[in-house]
Amino acid sequence: AFAPGLAEWLARETGQTVVLAQEGHAPTVGTIHVACSDDHLVLVNGLFMHRAEPRTLAHRPSVDVFFESLVGTPCGVAVLLTGMGRDGAQGLLDIRESGGRTFAQDEQSSIVYGMPKAAVELGAVEFQYPLVRMGHAIVEATSAKL
Repeated sequence: AFAPGLAEWLARETGQTVVLAQEGHAPTVGTIHVACSDDHLVLVNGLFMHRAEPRTLAHRPSVDVFFESLVGTPCGVAVLLTGMGRDGAQGLLDIRESGGRTFAQDEQSSIVYGMPKAAVELGAVEFQYPLVRMGHAIVEATSAKL
């Protein structure tokens, strides 16, 4: 029940197209895709899929699982925003080590700096930006690849 409301809020706040990531659908350039299942969202052969495994992770869906599914694919920029815990830090490091660009929200603009901080501490973050600058930074970093 949370995901549809989040998607509506994101669309309203950003003015961007926001959709729920549907099993078997491909990501669309210029569209924000939101995980919409209690299973982990992954990208397999260019298509969104949901996976129950690993079941032992506290966070479902897990950012780490999603990021790890991107390793070895042409990933423009992976971004980790405000949040509690460490979810996403290891996956972001894996993306950076495989040649992807990695950004995290800075401490000053984060409500909870846990996830970005964990990624910074691991060496997973290439650049930190305040939330109000993040969209521009993503466009800037990916415009040469589009």
